[in-house]
Amino acid sequence: MMVPIDSREKLIAELGDALDAANESSWPYVDLTDQSVNVHINRDYGDAECEEDLEGHELVEMEPVSSRDAFKVMEDFADSRPEAQRNCLFDALNRRHPFSTFRYAVETLGILQDWYAYKREAYAAIAEELLVFYKVDFEDGRIVCKEKRNVREFFIESPD
Repeated sequence: MMVPIDSREKLIAELGDALDAANESSWPYVDLTDQSVNVHINRDYGDAECEEDLEGHELVEMEPVSSRDAFKVMEDFADSRPEAQRNCLFDALNRRHPFSTFRYAVETLGILQDWYAYKREAYAAIAEELLVFYKVDFEDGRIVCKEKRNVREFFIESPD
């Protein structure tokens, strides 16, 4: 069951979570029709059985967080830690497969919950910037987009 978005803060938090969940084969969007934030999975990568029924919905599609920006969030977290942890985290970031190595390092250091809290705040800040960029806001109890060119109506393309 979807929890309704009833404030700008909730909108920011939901978009931050969607940004964290999105990747190179998916992207976050705000659904103005059902007043929600979701992640759309590219049909080439997703399961057709799990596809959302968005026919006729008005969507504001947003760019996912780039790997460069995600890496910057990890660097900023590492910079915020005490010296011994900072050294370990930067060592992880300088290794092959830095994302998984960093995740392993924060888990090994026992700071996984600190990392999750930090990342959630960082992604909420990015979400807030995206809402301003796409001119999406929460007004009078609803999610609205003040720039109609950012809104597109979703139609399912028929296979050729």
